Amino acid sequence: MEWLDIYDENFERVGVKERQAVHRDGDWHRTFHGWIVRSDGLLLFQLRSATKADYPNRFDVTAAGHYAAGETGLAGLREVTEELGIHVNPDQLQYGGIRVRVRRQPGLIDREFSEVYFIRDDRPWSAYHPARQEVDGLLAITIDDGLALFSDRLTAIHGLYFDAVSGRVDHRRVLRAEFLETRDPYFLTVTIMAGRFLKGQPIAV
Repeated sequence: MEWLDIYDENFERVGVKERQAVHRDGDWHRTFHGWIVRSDGLLLFQLRSATKADYPNRFDVTAAGHYAAGETGLAGLREVTEELGIHVNPDQLQYGGIRVRVRRQPGLIDREFSEVYFIRDDRPWSAYHPARQEVDGLLAITIDDGLALFSDRLTAIHGLYFDAVSGRVDHRRVLRAEFLETRDPYFLTVTIMAGRFLKGQPIAV
């Protein structure tokens, strides 16, 4: 059984509850979003596994997950290890702020404070060993292409796709519709912040 800290709308901790009950009751809780950015200007997205119950076969945050009860911000790095099979040092991270999100669907009310971090990492594709039950592959796109795609100036772009099954890296054409749908311009905001991160500029929102 997985336990989460729960919060009020002002981000004040009010207790602990089992994860399934948190999502059933719509309690505010914390999640980790880790975005990997390469020095050559590429931003990485994970392709959610085809077997996942929520949003299969959609491109999403490089690595993400829930903080367990009592965990701090940097504890979220375990999500990077669990999902991508790599270890990241805390000094590779830069904090980008908190995204507030509410999502409703039958049987679920998801209220999240997502702590956003950017990670500079240039290791080769062969170093990644994605968890097959979570991730089918990784997509790398340029900052400029991301800005065009997520501001709706383009409906499709080309990127480098690492297939977690074959281990191959190929060029791939991707549509905007292949990315997780968000009510807010989250991916556009992240792409802007990733560009600032690469330039050494302040990025926190």
